Amino acid sequence: MSPKKKQFLFVAFVFIVSPLFATKAPNFVLIYVDDLGWADTSVRMMRDVKGSRSYFHQTPALEKLAKRGVVFSNAYAPAPTCTPSRISLHYGKTNAKLGYTTVHDIAAHDRGLKESIPKDHISFPQMFKQANLGYVTAHFGKGIAIAKPQEIGYDSHDAYDTGDNGNYHGEFVKIAPVTERESLPEDDPKRIYSLTETAEKFLEKQSKSDHPFFMVVSHYSAHVPHAASPHMIEKYRNIPRGQYCRDEDYLDPSEMTKSQRTCTWRLQYAAMVEETDMSLGRIMDALDKHNMTNDTYIIFTSDNGGGLTPNGVLTGGKANLYEGGIRVPTVVAGPNMLKDTQCDVPITQWDLMSTFHDLSGSKTPAPKGLDGGSLREVFQKGNNGRVERPVPGIVFNYPYYAAAPINAIRIGDYKLMRQLNTGEERLYNVVEDLAEKENLIKAKPEVAKELAKKMDDYLTAVNARKIEDVYKARFTELNMFKKKSLSHEKQRLEKALKETPSDKHESLKEEYAAKMGNIEARYDKQIEHCQMQTLNENFIGGNHKKNKD
Repeated sequence: MSPKKKQFLFVAFVFIVSPLFATKAPNFVLIYVDDLGWADTSVRMMRDVKGSRSYFHQTPALEKLAKRGVVFSNAYAPAPTCTPSRISLHYGKTNAKLGYTTVHDIAAHDRGLKESIPKDHISFPQMFKQANLGYVTAHFGKGIAIAKPQEIGYDSHDAYDTGDNGNYHGEFVKIAPVTERESLPEDDPKRIYSLTETAEKFLEKQSKSDHPFFMVVSHYSAHVPHAASPHMIEKYRNIPRGQYCRDEDYLDPSEMTKSQRTCTWRLQYAAMVEETDMSLGRIMDALDKHNMTNDTYIIFTSDNGGGLTPNGVLTGGKANLYEGGIRVPTVVAGPNMLKDTQCDVPITQWDLMSTFHDLSGSKTPAPKGLDGGSLREVFQKGNNGRVERPVPGIVFNYPYYAAAPINAIRIGDYKLMRQLNTGEERLYNVVEDLAEKENLIKAKPEVAKELAKKMDDYLTAVNARKIEDVYKARFTELNMFKKKSLSHEKQRLEKALKETPSDKHESLKEEYAAKMGNIEARYDKQIEHCQMQTLNENFIGGNHKKNKD
C-alpha cells in the first residue's frame, strides 16, 4: 500500500472514530435550598471555626459531598431574601442591575418589571441552548417568582397551578383555586420526597441519552411553614439536646401554638434539614447508579441566609445584610476539582453563569453584561485560584421598605454597609471578625472611602433604585390598593341593595360600612408602618429607632 493511501485511510479512520471518543460536555446539578443558614448543616464551613456548623443537625450526604469536593467558606447569595437571589442566580448579574431587590418588589413593579421576564438578559437554560452542545435543561421545585420555568427556556419542569413558584412554599397538593387547597400528605413534607423522585426520574432518562444536562432541584425547605416527617422529629427528640433547643421544643405538638409548630420548633427544623440532605444523598446515589458522577458538577447552596437564627458565629440572618443574611453554605464537587478542601476565596452565585459557560466548553460568546467571573480556577486550585470579575468586589443592593434598607460591598477582607435612611456606614473586617462586632469606620476611613466609591460607582452605573423612590412607590401602591378595595366593597353594597328588600337596607349599609371601616384601618396601618420604616435607623430589622450598636 502506498504511503499516500495509508495516510488517507488513517485520516479517514480518525475522522470516523474520533467522535466516539470525544469528551462530552459536563453535566451540572444545582441543589438550591430555601433559607438554609451558613451554620445549619453538619459540615464545617470553616474548619478552624467551631461555630460554622451545627452539632445537632445531621447532614451525612453533604458531608460525603464535601469529602469529594470543595467547601466554600466565603460564599454569598445575591441578596438576603429569595426572589432577588433566584433572579440574579438565573441571569448571572446583580439584582441591582436586573432591577429586582426584594421579595414583593414594588420598585420593580413600578418600573414595569414585576411579573415579567427581564428584557435583554439571557437565562441559564437559554445560555446552555446557545452553546449548541446538546444540553437538556430541567428545573424542579420552587421557581423564581417572575416567570414559570418553561418561559425562561427550561425543557423539563414540574410547574403547575397559577403561581410561578410552583407550589408557593411547598404546603399544598395544589394552590389554586383556594377552595380546593389540600395539604400535602404527612409523608411528603415540603415536597421533599416527590421533588426527589422527579429528579431521579429525570436522571434515569438522561442516563439513556447522549446529551449533557443542567438540572436545578430547588427545594421549598427550609422556608416557613416548616414541616418534617413525624418519625424524623421523634429521632431528634431522642438524641442529646441541641445547643439552641429550648424546653418548649420538647413539648407535645398539641401543646404548641401554630407559630411554634410551623416556625420555631427546632426538632422539626433539624428533621427537615436532614430530610433535605436525604434528597441530596438520593440524587448522588442516582448519579452513581447511572455512571454519571465523574461527568457531573454538583453544587449545593442556599438562596439566602438562615431564616431560623442564631446562625452559628455569624450575626444576623434572612432579610439583612450582615453576614448571617447573605453568607450561605456552599459545597461543590465535580470533574478535575480538588477534594476534601476548604476554599476561602469570596464567591457569589452570580458567578455561576460564567462558571457553567466556561466549564461547558461553549464556543459561543458568554451572555453580555455578566457581573460574575468563572470559578474554574478556585475549583481546581482552591485558595491559589482567582476569580476575575468585570466589577470590583461583590455589591449588595437592598433598599427594602419593610426591613432595614442597606447597600453593601465586600472587597478583599473588608465589607462596608450603608444604612440608606440615615447614611450611616459601618466597616468590618469579615475575615478576622466573622461576627462583625468591631466597627472599623473610624479606624480605617480610607478603606471605607475606597469601598464606598466603588459601590456607588457601580450602583449609579446600573441605575439602582434609591430608597426614597422605593418608599414613594410603596405609598402609591398601598393607597391604590386601599382605593380599589373600598371601590369593590361599594360595588358589592350597591348590588346587594338591589337584590335585598328595602326594609333590610339599613342593616345592610351598616354591615358594609363596618367592612369598609376595617379595610381603611388595615391599609392605614400598613401606610403608618411604612412611614415608621422611613425613620428606621437600624442595620437589622425593626421599623423604629434603636440604639445604633
